[in-house]
Amino acid sequence: MLIFKTGNLFESVYRMDAIVNTVNCVGVMGKGIALEFKKKYPENFNYYQKVCANKELFPGKMLMFLQPQNGYPKYIVNFPTKKHWRYPSKIEYISDGLDDLVKQIENHSIKSIAMPALGCGNGGLDWIVVKQLIQEKLQHLDAVEIIVYEPSTKNTKKKIVSNSMNVEKKTAPTFRMTRQRALLLLLIDHYNSSPYKEKVTYEEVNHLAFIAQCLGADLKLGFKEDNKGPFDEKINKLLLLMATNEYIVIQKNENGENTILVNKKRFKQGNNVFKNENTAEVYKKSVDMLHGFEKKQRLKALTVALWFYYENKCDFGDLYEEVYNWFKKNGYVISEVIIRDSVQRIVQFFEASAENMSLDI
Repeated sequence: MLIFKTGNLFESVYRMDAIVNTVNCVGVMGKGIALEFKKKYPENFNYYQKVCANKELFPGKMLMFLQPQNGYPKYIVNFPTKKHWRYPSKIEYISDGLDDLVKQIENHSIKSIAMPALGCGNGGLDWIVVKQLIQEKLQHLDAVEIIVYEPSTKNTKKKIVSNSMNVEKKTAPTFRMTRQRALLLLLIDHYNSSPYKEKVTYEEVNHLAFIAQCLGADLKLGFKEDNKGPFDEKINKLLLLMATNEYIVIQKNENGENTILVNKKRFKQGNNVFKNENTAEVYKKSVDMLHGFEKKQRLKALTVALWFYYENKCDFGDLYEEVYNWFKKNGYVISEVIIRDSVQRIVQFFEASAENMSLDI
């Protein structure tokens, strides 16, 4: 049972099996709720500091502390929402952390738990987005009493004023289904509908968006090289807003990954993509480039090859070696055939004389 309320997180402490403390990974509890935890539960703080000193705490993994007096709460759940106290929180830290929190709730037979607005104080995350994520990840735990303490209206207003924003903008998720966003949803649906029967995860959505943007889509994203390929954390926030507005459904697959499915009952704007010459052309080019690469490893290879060509301005003659070395550096096992296919696909698209060109690979 998931309950959202305002008030003091510690008012529920004496009847809860567990209470969540938001922390960084460097052993500092200097502000906000973490400072209160430091004062109230010094044994937990000492344990947390030792783990951080050994560099054993990371975003996405809970640090469970069992209270020594057999009182309540039984457990302090230290939830990393940022790597360093100087840095902001990231929505993927919250998403991965909630997945692990579910495991800890089950492993420790926790029947009641209280938590703050994860990453929304000093972490700077948007509560509307985080709340949707909490609902998505925890609402299936019907047998567990989960109390989430929302940011107070007073604090929300202060934050809005400090950012020169109006209340309406902060209290309701403004979302427009633009042609560019509709284009991305069409590409997600194309991948999901391929004969390979694989479904996209957050990772593949980043790859699809990168391909579309390289081919002319105006997605206004700033991709960086990640160990999973080109990545922009704004995509996760966009997907959460799409989920909030019911344009997509997020479901776990048999590997525990969050897959993204287009809600066709809600998404009716696909035709708008084809009413515009530019977005229609981008969609056609993207589908042509993707043909035969609608599988996780093949799509990654294609996207990495495109990254080295488009962002790093790599010559075609060096492209195979760059892609091969990238996969080796990041610890992936991949066949040379897939790398060759991905390089040849990039050459076919961007080299006018591709048909007359042979690759020395």
